[in-house]
Amino acid sequence: SKVVIQNEIAAGKSKSNNLERLIWIPPIPKESTNAEIDQDALEMQKVQNVFLKALKEAKSDDSQLTPEILEGKTIEEFTDAIKEKIKSIENAQKAKKEAEEKAIKDAAEKALISSQPQTAGVVATAVKKVYLICKSADLNETGPLRKLIKKSGFSVLIPEFEGAIPDLQKKHQDNLAVCDGVIIYYGAGNDLWTDGKVSDVAGLIRDPSKPILAAAIYTTGDDGDGNKKGYEAPGFDVIDGVSDFKEGEIKEVEINKILQKLK
Repeated sequence: SKVVIQNEIAAGKSKSNNLERLIWIPPIPKESTNAEIDQDALEMQKVQNVFLKALKEAKSDDSQLTPEILEGKTIEEFTDAIKEKIKSIENAQKAKKEAEEKAIKDAAEKALISSQPQTAGVVATAVKKVYLICKSADLNETGPLRKLIKKSGFSVLIPEFEGAIPDLQKKHQDNLAVCDGVIIYYGAGNDLWTDGKVSDVAGLIRDPSKPILAAAIYTTGDDGDGNKKGYEAPGFDVIDGVSDFKEGEIKEVEINKILQKLK
């Protein structure tokens, strides 16, 4: 029958794409005074019985993934089951992603601890990491800032600037996964670039499973288009280095206030 053929196709798709399946078998209409309707219901019952038998036999067959059978359920109950199944899959995907991110962070911390010199009776503690997001054109200008961060007892992560785009994006996501704080250096980048980096970090600020202890935007350099001065982003501290910008100088007091949040 058509139903059997549809089920075989769905089973094949389920196996090849690792998809879960729901099979809905609606309730048989109740008896009525209409003999023709009762006969149709009887025929439907026979077809369903054959189909159910085939499904139960298929449960022990490795060639077909076991479906979840909803027998005699109303359309409303079937709709609710679909919603619950989608929610279950989303929760599983979220848990997997969180576990992967935690594994990356734990591995990075373990590697960092093992690289630190230890003295007798002293246990090394994980050094907190600050991800300094900047453009390659700003790398030299961030020297004093990076030096200050390291002087305060933190390690500094910076983006990769050379390589294939997918590799650069992966490195960016890896840094976000293991860092404890983020500073976005709004210098050579334009407002669209900065907005994109803010968006990347904003999700982590709202994620209780991977808290970012400090998030800041450091505006500096020329402000020819006027977008830097007064720049704001929810959840971020903004350090204004534009108003009284001086080449080679940084806002040390304001930066230290941000770094204090990591201690």
